[in-house]
Amino acid sequence: MDELAPGLWTWSGNHPDWNDNPTWGPEVRSYALSANDGVILFDPTAPTDELMRDANVEVVLTAEWHTRDADKLGLRIREDDLPPGVTAHPGFFPGERTLWIAAHKALVAGDCLPDGGAIPDAWLVSEWEKSTRGEYNAKLRPLLELPIELLLPTHGDPVVGDAHARLAQALA
Repeated sequence: MDELAPGLWTWSGNHPDWNDNPTWGPEVRSYALSANDGVILFDPTAPTDELMRDANVEVVLTAEWHTRDADKLGLRIREDDLPPGVTAHPGFFPGERTLWIAAHKALVAGDCLPDGGAIPDAWLVSEWEKSTRGEYNAKLRPLLELPIELLLPTHGDPVVGDAHARLAQALA
């Protein structure tokens, strides 16, 4: 587990349902935020014991299909009632959103920004979505209005330097 900023951590683990999918690997990334009243886990694979010691641990998902280990852990999944300091913003796929943590100027992104970049062309037309690159860019372009310093994809490593520029490049 690595601390990205005071009270904001990341770790990676194997996706519990990975099945040799060639479009993404077995390793996925999760994040945790220390809040005034507990810990919030974002798209969690099994977190460390250190994070689970808090009496109030809850889960927030970037996508309804990103439960990963949350069900096995028996944790409450917050849906539309996001914790204070976390707001939902556009995602690309139906049922997906990005999550803004204002105190850290951090954007948690699920499948819409793998590795902190644009999705592959093959994902533009899938069973979930049928779009053009222009439509993809238009859906996510409002994110550029946020003063992003940390881009936190749940597939790939966090972008901790020039995160806003990296997002702008992905949506160019």
